[in-house]
Amino acid sequence: MQFGEKIRLLRKRAGISQKDFAEQLGITRRALVYYENGERFPREAELIDKIADFFNVSSDFLTDDSESITMTKEEIFLEKAKAEDKLRGKAKQKNSLKLQNVYLPAENYQMKIKMRFLRY
Repeated sequence: MQFGEKIRLLRKRAGISQKDFAEQLGITRRALVYYENGERFPREAELIDKIADFFNVSSDFLTDDSESITMTKEEIFLEKAKAEDKLRGKAKQKNSLKLQNVYLPAENYQMKIKMRFLRY
């Protein structure tokens, strides 16, 4: 598991948004997105240490790709569902979803995916 995947999973488990986590780290949300997507890697060791301290893990754990976080069944399902949705082009509908002729705000998207998980 790569650095970005680890910090995304740890952040989600902590229930903190990208915006709030970026503020805690003193970086922009965009920089955090780059890190989580694996498009960039922090240049400063202090930032990696700060992330490790925040999640109470070692910086070696975060940077060693052979180390992995065991994902729960629900997390695996959510990742798979999101990947499938992106393939179907639903990522363009981030701001609203049509569910039984009612458009839901984006925050209800996670609930809809969880409902799919429960039916799964």
